[in-house]
This record gives sequence, structure tokens and C-alpha cells, in this order.
Amino acid sequence: MAKNIDDFDAAVAAILGRLYATFPNKTTVDAFELAGDADEATRETYASTVEFLRDEGFLSYGQRSGKRGLFAQVVLTAKGLALLGVMPASLSVRDGSEGLGSGVSALGESLQTPDPRPETPDPKDAETRPIQR
Repeated sequence: MAKNIDDFDAAVAAILGRLYATFPNKTTVDAFELAGDADEATRETYASTVEFLRDEGFLSYGQRSGKRGLFAQVVLTAKGLALLGVMPASLSVRDGSEGLGSGVSALGESLQTPDPRPETPDPKDAETRPIQR
């Protein structure tokens, strides 16, 4: 296979592996450091791979630093987790189950507080009773 594709594959493995190890926390990725002692072209491929993975929705990052190859606030997306085959149960729905939806709804209902205002009876609903003497 072509060297650039081999370098790309190695970069994808290194980058996604690093992000999986820190998920769901955002981290800094130094693409040049991940490339190790590689030549300049390979190091550039690693940096370009971070950008490619972001453009394709596999990861997100806050900014690219002024330092070449340095990316801040990098985190895997759900699409990136799916690519790795490691989708957390809390983010997946399988076999027709409702996922976390029913649990979140039940929690929301249990956290609702009653209206502190007293109910004001509607005069139309009042029973008419004769006054007893």
C-alpha cells in the first residue's frame, strides 16, 4: 500500500486510541508527538489526520494551537465511538428498547415540585346550600 495510506492508518489508530483512553474528557493531542521519530511528511500526515477525523465527525476539538500539530480540547464523538465499536450503553438503543429515555422521563417526573400556590376554588363549582339557622 502507499506510504501515505500506511501513515494515515497508523495515525488513525494512535489518535483514536489516545482519545478512547481519555473519553469523555477533552484532552490535548500533539500529533507530532504521536508520530514519534517519524520524518516531517509523516508528522504532517498525523496532523492532517486529526483534521480529517474532525471534518468527518469522528472527533471534535476546540482549536488548533499556534504550535504545529497541537490540538486542544479534543474528544471522540458518538460517531468516533461507533467506529471503534465501543458505544457506551447509555448512548445506544438496541433491540427496540427505549434506552435511557424512560429512566430520564421517570427521573424528571420525580424531580418536579408541586406548585406552591394554593388552589383557588372556582366560584362556579361551589355548591349552593341554604343557610341554616
